[in-house]
Amino acid sequence: MESVEIFAIILFILDQCINSLVDFWVQWAINGDDDGNGGIPATIVALMRVAMGGLILLPFVFIVDKPTKEAIKNHGKWFLLLGLIHGVHEILLATGLQYTSAIMCGVIYATQPFIAMVISSILGWEKITKILVLGLIFGICGTIITINPVLIIQDIREGDASSHLGTFLIFLDIIVYTIEIFVQKNVTTIFGPFAINSFSLLVGTAVVGIASIPAFPTFIEVCKSGTIPRRSITSIICLG
Repeated sequence: MESVEIFAIILFILDQCINSLVDFWVQWAINGDDDGNGGIPATIVALMRVAMGGLILLPFVFIVDKPTKEAIKNHGKWFLLLGLIHGVHEILLATGLQYTSAIMCGVIYATQPFIAMVISSILGWEKITKILVLGLIFGICGTIITINPVLIIQDIREGDASSHLGTFLIFLDIIVYTIEIFVQKNVTTIFGPFAINSFSLLVGTAVVGIASIPAFPTFIEVCKSGTIPRRSITSIICLG
């Protein structure tokens, strides 16, 4: 294995660790305090996240990546596609975490490599090797062993179908997230990482913003009531 591949694996592991923290921050922002007061609507949390992320990365686009106007004009459609996909990803993740736990989300996300293999093999995007298949089989078996007790415990705790809805939304989110990864891989030959993430997040802001319109009255009422707990505000800042 080449050093570049090892470096890429390390970056992917770091990305997954950050995603795990994001799950907890999103859930804290949505749920509010321990009594459920001051919670921010899921789509509003997703909107704040993509908007802040896109704006924070924007200066680095012109300082580090420096994409040409010609490249943006000729390949800007990729940002529209990535923005649409990422917007759907953020909505599904935030809404799913509204009905399930961050720990459960992390367990479900362990199936993402298997889903990526299935999608890539169907579309012919990646070469599937025997070693990869064997490793994924062991991984999926471990995930199934882990996920069943968690589902049982959660069903007992919740006592309703909300946890199943959250699980379903997170699984949908994994499929969308996997497609986003493959699309991003094609764009990396044209644009740098800051441009890809910033522009797609800003386009995603418009997508999530439209989906957030029905939640704005609730968000305004929560803000007026002054019941937003400190940990929710901290979570929003960390998400950015």
